[in-house]
Amino acid sequence: MNEQKSADTRGLITPFVERVVDKATCFSRCLLGNDLIKKGQFNAVDVARTAKKVDIWVLAFILGEIFIYLCVAFLPASRPVWAYLLLLPICYRVIDIASTAVRIPLFDIMHREERVVASNPRVVILGLINYWELVLSFGTFYAFFKHHIGHGSSTVLDSFSPLYLSVITQSTIGYGDLWPTDWLRWLACLQTGVAILVLLLIIGRFITNLPKARGLDEKKGS
Repeated sequence: MNEQKSADTRGLITPFVERVVDKATCFSRCLLGNDLIKKGQFNAVDVARTAKKVDIWVLAFILGEIFIYLCVAFLPASRPVWAYLLLLPICYRVIDIASTAVRIPLFDIMHREERVVASNPRVVILGLINYWELVLSFGTFYAFFKHHIGHGSSTVLDSFSPLYLSVITQSTIGYGDLWPTDWLRWLACLQTGVAILVLLLIIGRFITNLPKARGLDEKKGS
């Protein structure tokens, strides 16, 4: 009986994905104190304190990404080698957003005796902020490699064209005035895939936070 209870019935792929996203978000969880909440060692004060830390963390990254985008967008075409270091926090943030979007709704709830969030609307709002933060992150990549952006004869590339390309790529619109070329096409595919994943999980969070219709259980039992 004990062996049956301890056996993992999730197969091989699910535990592997859990380990990957757990490692990918290890730094942010340790810094923000999310591990205590994940293990169920929390109270109202801990949840409120962690919520504030997360909000500050997100706002700090947004301001940092705006600064990096402006630096990259206005740098000359012949960039110094150190400029590539500006992309490291952007890479980390994209991985952190995608991994957190998978970890929280799919895996964290398994390790909690009860489902705890600081605020249901806040969870959805943060998810939407993360979604648009991806636009800024990938826009920074496009700005850094702006010479790989194709454009029509009547379109002039300016400092904010990469951000516009990121918006139309993530929203899967595409007007035909700008498009990625060479290896940047694969980056655009990655952006679309990550954005769809994050958006689907945001919708899933929103649906799970909806209250049940009153009297539904009573009608079901009668």
